[in-house]
Amino acid sequence: MEVKEALLKRRSTRKYLDKEISDEQIDELLHAAMSGPSACNKKPWEFYVIKNKETIYNCLEDKKPNEPNEMVNHPDHYSIANKTYEPYKVIAAWEANFNIGNAIKYLARYKKKWNPIEDLQKAKQYIDFEIEHLKEMSSND
Repeated sequence: MEVKEALLKRRSTRKYLDKEISDEQIDELLHAAMSGPSACNKKPWEFYVIKNKETIYNCLEDKKPNEPNEMVNHPDHYSIANKTYEPYKVIAAWEANFNIGNAIKYLARYKKKWNPIEDLQKAKQYIDFEIEHLKEMSSND
C-alpha cells in the first residue's frame, strides 16, 4: 500500500462489536502496535490486555456499558472533579479572550493527555502571545 493511499484510507474506530478475538489476533495486534513510530523512538507505551468485561468497565471508572465518553460537550480530559470547573465555563466566567482561553484549556487538560509537557508549552505560548499583545497595546497608547 502506498503512503498516500494509507493516509486517505485511515480511519478511527470508536464503536466495537461485542465479540471476542483470539489470543493469536491479540498477539498480532500488539506486535503491530509495538512496531509503530513514537516520538524520538522512545516507545513510551504500555499495553494491557483485559478480556473480562466487568474488569474493563471497572477500569473505565464510573462509565457504564453503552455510556460512551462524551467527546464533544464534556470530554473527560477537560473535566475537573465533577465537571463543576469545565474550562469553557471558566473561560466564559472570566470573559477571557482567545489567547487566555486557550491557555486555560491547555492548563486544565495537561495531566490528562498523553504529553503533559506539550500542553504546558502550548499554554505558555498563548500566554506569551497575550503578553506581546498587551505590550503592543500599551505602546500604542
